[in-house]
Amino acid sequence: MAIKIKNNFNKLWFLILLLALFGIANAASHFFIQSFLSSGESLPFYGQVPPFNLKDQMGGNFGNADLAGKVWIADLIFTRCAGPCPLMSFRMAKLQKSFAENSDIKFVSFSVDPERDTPKVLLEYAERFNADKNQWHFLTGDRAVIHQLARGSFHMGVAAIPAQDKEAALSLSHSTKFVLVDRAGRIRGFYDGEGESPLDNLIRDAKILMKMKTNPK
Repeated sequence: MAIKIKNNFNKLWFLILLLALFGIANAASHFFIQSFLSSGESLPFYGQVPPFNLKDQMGGNFGNADLAGKVWIADLIFTRCAGPCPLMSFRMAKLQKSFAENSDIKFVSFSVDPERDTPKVLLEYAERFNADKNQWHFLTGDRAVIHQLARGSFHMGVAAIPAQDKEAALSLSHSTKFVLVDRAGRIRGFYDGEGESPLDNLIRDAKILMKMKTNPK
């Protein structure tokens, strides 16, 4: 009888030890998973943004050298767009507000209609959305450069609609995604610019990259 009680006692202690070890292992795995998800390592890589040099809404030269060491969010717009562009810019304004006065992040809107969207026109458009000229940059320049940047680097579609289309405001079609770029100029994510939920994910991921002073190689 005493031997049986002792055996049961040993089994009980063995079970308690197993549960304790399981708890420690579970806590450790949760810690490492959360650490991974909160690091830039959890975000995929979609390529490097090549060097470019364009004009911003203030009429000055602006290129990726001005974005070096910054996290930035980009989109494609054109000012005479009567479709998704105003909504995209409205959402970009919300993003700017979420990171107000934070010098670690920039916002960049590339015009896919650069012949019409001069710096002056872009400045007027920027003012409609209370864009901070030091944080949100509207870029214009050579059409071929911008369209190649959109298609070849950002992997976003942009195309001219045939001239017989009578609706001038619909003469260009382009992607409505936001692009997240890290401090090293590498694309880390694409987010639907026409939905609310993707913006929450974009803000979360931007904050993850902003915590990293240097990005993983």
